Formats: sequence, structure tokens, C-alpha cells
Amino acid sequence: MILEKEQIHRYMRHIIMPEVGGAGQKKLLGSSVLVYCKDLHHTAFMLYYLTAMGIGKIDCIADNAEDKQDLQNNLKRLNPDSSFSIVNASSVGSNYDAVILLSKLIDAATVDKTAANTPKILAAAKGETCLVRTVIDDSELSSALNELKDFYSSNTAEESLFYFPAASLAGLLAAIEAVKSILGIGKCFDKPLYINLLDYTFSNSPINQNASISIDKATSDKLRNAKVLIVGSGGLGSPAACMLAQMGIGKLGLVDFDTVDISNLNRQILHSTDRIGMPKVKSAESFLKALNLNLEICTYEQKFSKENAEDLVQDYDIIVDGLDNLPTRYLLNDTCYFLKKPLMEAGVLGFNGLATAIIPDKGPCYRCTFPEIADNGSLPSCSETGVLGAV
Repeated sequence: MILEKEQIHRYMRHIIMPEVGGAGQKKLLGSSVLVYCKDLHHTAFMLYYLTAMGIGKIDCIADNAEDKQDLQNNLKRLNPDSSFSIVNASSVGSNYDAVILLSKLIDAATVDKTAANTPKILAAAKGETCLVRTVIDDSELSSALNELKDFYSSNTAEESLFYFPAASLAGLLAAIEAVKSILGIGKCFDKPLYINLLDYTFSNSPINQNASISIDKATSDKLRNAKVLIVGSGGLGSPAACMLAQMGIGKLGLVDFDTVDISNLNRQILHSTDRIGMPKVKSAESFLKALNLNLEICTYEQKFSKENAEDLVQDYDIIVDGLDNLPTRYLLNDTCYFLKKPLMEAGVLGFNGLATAIIPDKGPCYRCTFPEIADNGSLPSCSETGVLGAV
């Protein structure tokens, strides 16, 4: 299989990473993944990223496949190289490169039947806690599935406000585990990883569930009245915007001066092939409106600059940094500090990521943490170093 010119452009951020390269991307395009899940709603995030990264064939066994046609159409527009199908358990074969069980209890014999000697990624969420584990050796599958049962039985929290983010994080980690398993790179979670999103506890042992934040009227009202500005509608802005839209945020502001390019589509799930050349904020608006009809979206098709920084930030409650260059990050940090706006800061490169909340006068700001502005020419960027789509 030889990558076409358009595919090289689409997957360039993968190809330039030595761990993936052209050969690895071809392997992903020729691979197949089977997904077991309870419903498509909580699995969609993972499916978008599996598709964006170029998994050639994705088969899904879902207890609830409501709205499957809309999802199938969206995935096809995101990446026509990838095929997605809802399948019956009785009709699947055994020629998969990875199997993902997302928030789904199933017996070992059923999984073995569809994919003996194939990596199995177990991902689950309850309350605000998630669990991820990859099983390479089939002899360990039964004990891993028992861990999954224990996770559900011992974690008695009702569905909370953070269940959707927890399930989505589990799905994203599962997608990354699938890619690593298919390519034989890195180290997989051969032991269970438990994550609690309320206090960011990470452990290989079960985590005691904290008191859940329930989805009551007061919480819903707070979300509906909240105004969040996302500066950048690309690799960082995409998942942030999707998550906030689905959790019921009332107003989202989107700032970006760029247009959609095919090289964005290995990671920027707000966009799609049929919107190449469209302003990113308009492309994002189209996607997000379909997720939440009640969401108010304000688009600012402009570059974030000294001239407009204060005007853009001052009317919002919380700011999300989805920028891709340091000078503008410092400008956004300074603006948020002087206007006393909480800033959610994140950055990714290759297989690595950083995230932190910056609360003015309550802790260090971005400039405190990174006081030196390095010469731009010496800083690696995603276009030079690459980034795995789901990271």
C-alpha cells in the first residue's frame, strides 16, 4: 500500500513522528478495530479520534445504536479513508487488530471468540472515575474482566456531572492504547489505571469514589448561565468545545483566524473534509450546533492580539487556551491575569501533554511557571515534531 499525496498531507503530523512514520500510518490504514459499548453517545468521542487517526475499519457492537446514521455520516466526512459499521455480535469474525470494551461488561469467552491473541483494551467510567487497562496475554483476560466487574460493583456513585468527561477520557486513552498496540510502540497499561477527575488521583489500585456532583437544577442552571471563551479552534479547542457543548454550557466564544486544512484532520474533530477552506470558527459552529441546539455560539474570525485581547476576554467567565504559539500564550495569560479571569491552559506535542488551571492571585500564572520566552526559532512545534491525533 502506497500513501497517496492527499493522505500524506492528512497524516503528516503522524508521519513525521519516528514512532509512526509512513509505514506505521499505512499499518493503521490497513488495521481493523472492534468496539463493544453500551451506547454510541458516550462512545462517539473515541470513535471520532479512531477515525481521525486513520484506523481503516471500525466495527461497533452497541446495545443502543440510536442516531447511528448521523454518527456514520459525520465520521465519513471527517475521514473517508476510514469505514465505520454497526455490526451484530453473531456476524463478526476474528481478524481484528485490537478490541476495545468501553463501559461494557462482557465475558471472556465472547471476547476470545472474536479476537483470540489480539490486544484487548478495557475502558470504563462511573461517577467521575475511569479505568483503563490493556490485556496483551489472553490468559490475563478473565482477571482483568473481574477487575472491571469490581470497579462497577464497588463504585456506587450515581451518574454524576462528570460521567461524560470520565467516559470520554477513558475512550481517548483506549484509542491511544489501540494505536500503540497495533504499531507495537511505547508501553501499554498492562496494569489497571484508575483516574478520578474531581481530585486528579491516578492509581493502579481502586480509588474510593468521592461524593459525586449530581446533575440537579442548580448545577444545570450554573452551566447554562456560564460563558466560556476558547482561543483556538484546532487540536486543543476541538475536544474542549465538544465537551463543553455536550455538558450544557450556555455560551461559547470561539476565536480563530485560520481556515480548515486537510492536515488538521488527524486531530481536529470539529472539522471535516467537506469544510476544507472554511473559517475554523464557522466550521466549529456548524459541528457544535448539531451537538447542542440550545448552545449560544459567538465566533470571532480574527487573530488574538494586543489590540483585541481585552475586548474578547472581558465578557466571559472562563477562558480556555487552545493556542499553538508561545508569544500569544503569554499575551492571553497576561490579559486573564489583569482581568482576573480563570484560564484553562494546555499544550501537546508528540505523545506528551500538559494541562493546568490558572486562577489569578490563587496560584502561579503561565508566566510564573515559564518565565523565559525562548527564541521562537528554537521551539519545536506540532508541524515540525508531530502529534498523535488523540493526544
